[in-house]
Amino acid sequence: MRFLHASGKSICLFRGIAAPAKHLMDPPSDGHGLPKAAPRTAKVKTIRSILEQARAAAEENPRKRRRLNDQSGDSIDPDQLEVLYVRFITAYSLPFRLVECPEFRALLAYINNDIDTWLPDTHETIRKWIMRQYEDQKKRVKQRIQSAKSRIHISCDLWTSPSSLAILGVVGHCVTEDGQLEHHILVLKDIGSEHDGSHLAAAILEVVEEWGFASKLGYFVMNNAGNNDTMMRSLSLSLLRRYDIQYNPKVHRLRCQGHIINLAAKAFLFVTDNEKLERDDAGLHNVTLKHIEAWRKKGPLGRLHNFVVYIQRSVQRSQKFLAISHNRRLARDNDTRWSSWYTMLRAALNLRDAIDGYFNKWMDTDCAGDGLSLEDWIILEKIKSFLEKLEMTTKALESSFATLDNVLLALDFVLAQFDAGKEAAIDDPVTAPMYNSGWAKLDKYYRLTEESPA
Repeated sequence: MRFLHASGKSICLFRGIAAPAKHLMDPPSDGHGLPKAAPRTAKVKTIRSILEQARAAAEENPRKRRRLNDQSGDSIDPDQLEVLYVRFITAYSLPFRLVECPEFRALLAYINNDIDTWLPDTHETIRKWIMRQYEDQKKRVKQRIQSAKSRIHISCDLWTSPSSLAILGVVGHCVTEDGQLEHHILVLKDIGSEHDGSHLAAAILEVVEEWGFASKLGYFVMNNAGNNDTMMRSLSLSLLRRYDIQYNPKVHRLRCQGHIINLAAKAFLFVTDNEKLERDDAGLHNVTLKHIEAWRKKGPLGRLHNFVVYIQRSVQRSQKFLAISHNRRLARDNDTRWSSWYTMLRAALNLRDAIDGYFNKWMDTDCAGDGLSLEDWIILEKIKSFLEKLEMTTKALESSFATLDNVLLALDFVLAQFDAGKEAAIDDPVTAPMYNSGWAKLDKYYRLTEESPA
């Protein structure tokens, strides 16, 4: 993707890897003729890597063990078996009691009859194995973190688990002594009902002290919630009091770019300055007339939302719609992910004939006010096209492939899209406020990036 920078230069912001990969593997006349690795080759490499890691871990932590029967068991290294078995059941969340299953043990015995000499037959022992491997790995990671060449940078966020626990996730990022860029989950901690900044700071400081890198604490990447600002100030004060470390809370606070785009997208969609649009959609199965009328006032987007909810609230209506859409389903938006609106729009525009057909064939009084005109569909197409650019930018800033130098370029690109939208929709009573609202939100956080040199 290219865009025109203020300097007049055309800058490439995002590049795919398909074209370079093709060039490397094309015949010499067109490329370099490098062989393309088969999927099976990749699997073999992965398996070998896992086995090598298990061997190294076993050699690093040898243990005395008691045989579980009178066989020699010489064909199996029990230390490697423990490492591999724990990795196996934790990777796929398998039950500890799997070792008590006769059919499973029969399968393993068929592969190697020495398995009963070393593999425990009770889930209690498997639990001990897991905790032991956890402590071994934690010790290894702690050594790599404490000896790292770089500072330890943190990304953290709160997440509500399916069991309604408030989980604080903390990930450490560093360049290790041997020059490897590594990312380690430091804690997943239930912090209860206290989400204010001072309690978050106490939880973060506990992690820093447990892993032993207070003097090497680097930058934080977090969302834009106000309690994170409070957390940074409280953490700065605690570091000064306990360790006499000067830690500037504004300089070290980086803002998640995905969350900035998220807020701008929601401001665009809902024309609001509210930054607390993170609630779950509790009204999916309890939609009142008041809800319907409120959404209807939001224009074509709100009426489409009403129609999708109306269809999905009834099995009978869903079956009717599937009958005229050739079994293609509508996508439902939700309040926690703005991209769900893009997904809903994309699906609805592909099913436009089916939606119009439903209104023509089964006109119900409950959704009569949510019909979409030709002008409405044109507006929805414009909104979808704009959200597509935000979605593409968000994806480009995700994962380990994104680098810090792309952040301002990405925000420049999105601001330019809002500017272009404002100019094109200056006389449009529906979309002009949307572009202005989104631009104002993005501009607010763009200015806040100046508080940190990073």
